[in-house]
Amino acid sequence: MTYLLVFLGAWVCLLLFGDRKQFRRVFPSVAVGVIMSLASDIITNQYPFWKYHDNEFLPPVVVQLLDDFGIYPCIAYLFVQHIPTSAKKWIIYTACWVAGGMGVEWVMAYQGYLTYGLGWNLGWSFAADCAIFIVLTAVYLLDVHRGQRSHLELLGDKQARACLNAPVVPLPNNHPLYHLQNHPGITLLKSVSSLDVETFITVVAPHHSCPSHAHQGHEVHYIVEGNLKFTVGSTELHLHAGDLIDFSSKCPHSCENVSAAPAAFISLLLSDSEIKELNDRHTANSIVG
Repeated sequence: MTYLLVFLGAWVCLLLFGDRKQFRRVFPSVAVGVIMSLASDIITNQYPFWKYHDNEFLPPVVVQLLDDFGIYPCIAYLFVQHIPTSAKKWIIYTACWVAGGMGVEWVMAYQGYLTYGLGWNLGWSFAADCAIFIVLTAVYLLDVHRGQRSHLELLGDKQARACLNAPVVPLPNNHPLYHLQNHPGITLLKSVSSLDVETFITVVAPHHSCPSHAHQGHEVHYIVEGNLKFTVGSTELHLHAGDLIDFSSKCPHSCENVSAAPAAFISLLLSDSEIKELNDRHTANSIVG
């Protein structure tokens, strides 16, 4: 009965705290969690490192299935959907999950619902839990990276060269957007440009954002794919594929990918002198017209 309560508790937590919009993003990690659970069942059936004794109500095979297709998927889903981007925060975050799992296991062992064999103990369970969360994280990061690369294959280096008719180059250290090149979740591709006009393709990973910044010039962005929230000053704009936005770069601005898929946009960064020249040309053409 105790194990059934743990199963129900896991699903209640998933229904209360799980973000269903992230299902496609976290599904690979959930699937790996199920596979790892099934693998542990196969191993423990041959080598009884541990055994559950909550069988007065549920037969052993049902307990294993509850674990494989109930508890493990819920834990994987809840863990992966909030994985931090920084290594330090990830260590703290994962340590909290491991501590929670160890606490539940200790209670079950103390109450006699779980016994160990063949030299297995709580220390080995600790090592196994750490390994499980590391694997879940690795699968999640590999899938995000794969999603970004597949997106870049369509909208990245090769097509950037074709669209911009110039090679992609790194930004110099003194460039106002230099800090974005290594920002988590941001892929910035710059074309060789003139001194007055620069062209970029930017890809923002799901649920990542570009930090607020300001600099000289004027910029124009065309959303190629995805959903982005641009914040310019105190104004928020929700943009989708096909939308166009322009504003003065001197106003603090940022963007956030609010979807579960990578978002991409093409940008033009114009210098103040180029803007002045364009305005002068427009004025002259108006007078002539």
